[in-house]
Amino acid sequence: MAKNGNHNLEARVAYEGTGGTFHIEFNGVDKTGPITVPDTGSYQTWTTLTKTVSLNAGQQVMKIVMDKKGDWNVANINYIRITPISTPISAPTTTPTSTPTSTPIPAPTITPQTPSPTIVSGAFYVTTKGNDGNPGTASQPWRTIQKLLTR
Repeated sequence: MAKNGNHNLEARVAYEGTGGTFHIEFNGVDKTGPITVPDTGSYQTWTTLTKTVSLNAGQQVMKIVMDKKGDWNVANINYIRITPISTPISAPTTTPTSTPTSTPIPAPTITPQTPSPTIVSGAFYVTTKGNDGNPGTASQPWRTIQKLLTR
């Protein structure tokens, strides 16, 4: 992470039937609490679940922990996306002062600027039979989530 702060964590999931629960840890600390997967009607009908997480600047080790299975398993997880929550910049408060001239001086206009988050897009695949030297595709998956975090 580039700096300390709150981030939106989006988990894109699908499940047919009663889904399970999972949580996501960063550096060994549960940051999301239990996330319950809803019945989306199909393993390919996706919904996005969003949680706000507070993360420190620097490298993060993310771990998805499956807590409780649903009818058959926990969920079909398509992706996890993390984006910083930007804080709007407010205009400074000015205190009127008397001036020797009768011409008013207009207050400066400040336009808030929101930094663009770095977003990794696309689908990446991870399996226990993958290899982190692979490109992360469906036919050549990675072995660890860490590979995505260090790209």
